[in-house]
Amino acid sequence: MKDNNKQVICMGEILIDFIGLHSSPDIAHTAEFKRFLGGSPANVAMNLTKLGCKATLVATIGDDGLGDFLLQEMQSLGMNQDHVRKVTDVPTSTILVSKTSETPDFIAYREADCKIINSQLPDDVIKSAAVFHTTCFALSRNPARDTILEKVKVAATAGCLISIDLNYSARIWPDKNQAIKTIKKYCSYGAMIKISMDDMQRLYGDAMTSSELFETLHGYGANLICLTRGGNGVIVSRRDHALLEMPAIPITSVEDATGAGDAFWSGFLCAMLENRSLDQCVEFALKVASIKLTTIGGLPANLSLQP
Repeated sequence: MKDNNKQVICMGEILIDFIGLHSSPDIAHTAEFKRFLGGSPANVAMNLTKLGCKATLVATIGDDGLGDFLLQEMQSLGMNQDHVRKVTDVPTSTILVSKTSETPDFIAYREADCKIINSQLPDDVIKSAAVFHTTCFALSRNPARDTILEKVKVAATAGCLISIDLNYSARIWPDKNQAIKTIKKYCSYGAMIKISMDDMQRLYGDAMTSSELFETLHGYGANLICLTRGGNGVIVSRRDHALLEMPAIPITSVEDATGAGDAFWSGFLCAMLENRSLDQCVEFALKVASIKLTTIGGLPANLSLQP
């Protein structure tokens, strides 16, 4: 039985993922798309809800048909909409994504997602949470960046575990120096980090090794780092502990890699809320990710997994 008093606050982007209907290496060769609820924090909140955990999404949408679609999707899944704000000056953000078994090609049309403001999340809601989570994408623009940096300080002071997906892309955040400065500030609160090999290379260059990555991020103040490596599994570095390495679950046919990292981290956080060991958290995360890889769009709604 889940402890529903423990909740995860996911603060950041919600948007429309237009995912290609047919496998293609890039957007140029993708002719047809289907829309899905998207955005990494929204995916994590959605996945946690499907896994039976309590999650609150703090995000911003446009006052338009796509925003209404996202609210309808959230309602159908039983997700908390109390902290999703509509704005009238810009439309809902959208991303075109290629369907692939590798890291997908994408084009982002960013509008409403970065309009998150302080009043959307009262401090008393933060103080009742177990985990505060965000992403590089969410931190890449203001006013969302300043809002998140203010709220993470409240969360850390209240004893929340601090979580971030370092899903860095220069196409989303061209100023890498600003990105690293912001990441350092966020991680100084003892963050738990999820980062992929692609993220690592985009942020620090192809020459960086996993050992150098762990040293760098622990140097920022991070307590735990999960480096996901696709079919090669995951390496976890926890401060003052030996490295933990686990293989990926073999997949016969990858249907859709979009959101696999979000599925992994959702599984990890869900198991952690259940006070599982680190090994069990990673095992469950890999299991949830494997289900996502064989599903186009989000995780199935009828999940009955237990960490």
